[in-house]
Amino acid sequence: ILMIRRNMLLPCMFKNKAPLTQISKLHLQSFSCTWSLIKEDYKAHGSDLSRPGFQALAIHRFGEWAQSHPNRLANYFFRNIYWFLHRYLRNRSCIEIMNGAVIGKHVIIAHQGGIVIHCASKIGDNCYIRHNVTIGAHSRRHSKSAPVLENNVEVGAGAVIFGNVCIGKHAIIGANVSSLNRSDGS
Repeated sequence: ILMIRRNMLLPCMFKNKAPLTQISKLHLQSFSCTWSLIKEDYKAHGSDLSRPGFQALAIHRFGEWAQSHPNRLANYFFRNIYWFLHRYLRNRSCIEIMNGAVIGKHVIIAHQGGIVIHCASKIGDNCYIRHNVTIGAHSRRHSKSAPVLENNVEVGAGAVIFGNVCIGKHAIIGANVSSLNRSDGS
């Protein structure tokens, strides 16, 4: 069952203009901004360094910063550190946040195991993601049409959100819900 408080499940009308304006790749270019986001993630995860959700978000934010580093040698060095950390955490805790995903502030990944977030996905502020959740494109042919989760969205365990879908603010997606919207109109 898909439970929603305010807004309904809507297809994204603006492909290039996501409703997430607070967090963008430009904010992640400076290390001080990246560090402040990591500190906020730390507080949102109960100030516990051992939580795999926090570790995945911190490594993702470090990777986004490393990709945008202007010095080519430093960029190469930091990207290799990110590559190692990303794969280690992916294999240890089964949380994969692909490089390129835009993730807002205070996002909580509650439990480890089976979480995949596509590189073109956008997740707003104060979202809560439980275990065994997939957020991504529904095929290789449509790999750029990934979901957008606006602010304050809760995603239940086992939910699958595919395609060019925009989940509205304050939505609650129940456990084991599949949301598929094909961007080609079929």
